[in-house]
Amino acid sequence: RKQISMDKYKTAKKVPVPLDGASLVKACDAAAAPSLQQDRPADWDRKVWTEAECCSEVSAVCAALVAPSRKDRLGSWAFDKDEPEAMRFVAAAANLRSRVFHIAPQSLYEAKGVAGNIVPAIATTNAVVAGLQVLELARLVNANCVAPDTEKPRGDCGAVGRYTYCHRFPTGRKRHLLQPTSLEAPQSGCYVCRAAKVAVALDTTATTLRTFVDTVLKGKLGFVDPAVDKGDCGYVDSGDERLAANLGVALAALPAGGATTGTLLTVTDFASDLEITVEVRHKAEKDFDSKKNPELVDVLTGAAADAPATSAALNEATRTNAELKTAHASLRKALDAARRDAREQGAARRRLEKATRHGLRRLR
Repeated sequence: RKQISMDKYKTAKKVPVPLDGASLVKACDAAAAPSLQQDRPADWDRKVWTEAECCSEVSAVCAALVAPSRKDRLGSWAFDKDEPEAMRFVAAAANLRSRVFHIAPQSLYEAKGVAGNIVPAIATTNAVVAGLQVLELARLVNANCVAPDTEKPRGDCGAVGRYTYCHRFPTGRKRHLLQPTSLEAPQSGCYVCRAAKVAVALDTTATTLRTFVDTVLKGKLGFVDPAVDKGDCGYVDSGDERLAANLGVALAALPAGGATTGTLLTVTDFASDLEITVEVRHKAEKDFDSKKNPELVDVLTGAAADAPATSAALNEATRTNAELKTAHASLRKALDAARRDAREQGAARRRLEKATRHGLRRLR
């Protein structure tokens, strides 16, 4: 349910539908496990079990495993398709999960056939992959890439290492089953390959932490369940409900001094096992093109990302200084105009007083 709420399956053709636990418990109490029914037909194992029957079967197997005669095997029980309890549990649990993901359920007989084929296939595949890993490790050791000898130049793992494709059928003129290829160089624009910080430009006084998480981390960087920290101060963590109050706060107003230009935030995503550092850079909303960039957020790359945050702060200070100079000039013009108006009003008042005195003398 948590993964569905985080839109992990938003691109899937069919969204998983979780089973109702309360309904399953009630149905499980009412339905008997098919394997324990006394009047079951001969072909009972070829019938597809209902959700209630699958739940009852899982409960019956668990009860059998904790019986006094088998309790000593708890923790060391290994899967064996020829063991009835193991096969019943796998078939019932797989059918419950199949219904969640809209996959056609199978009978116990069909599930046993699948298990009989897939277990040897997995064992063979694991053996092949393990052998290739050992061969690759031997190549790295011989090239002095691993546990290097100080008397020899150290080898480059990126140049020596190979990625090996295992073909299902012989391929090419020489009918090869294994195709080794050189490793790709880290991409300069990929923050995972670079293992470096990501620079993000936004208005720290207007952008809330919720917008930062939804638009930047989840929308642009592809995080699933990010946790955001500034040093020892946590800002966002799905496991800590107390931090939910920070989501509506602007970045600059967050605790521990907030997130302003040059602030480094540690972002960890346990769902994808990824951790990066995000460098926040302030950029006023008016400097964005709202038509081309309605989110009012820029994930900086190339030269813009390599430029130090102090340059952004300097540009902002220069812009602010220019605005202050313009405002000062406008204020000075307004003061000069006010003084000029005051002088003109004083002159007019003096002329009026002079005319008034002259008129009074003539009347006398």
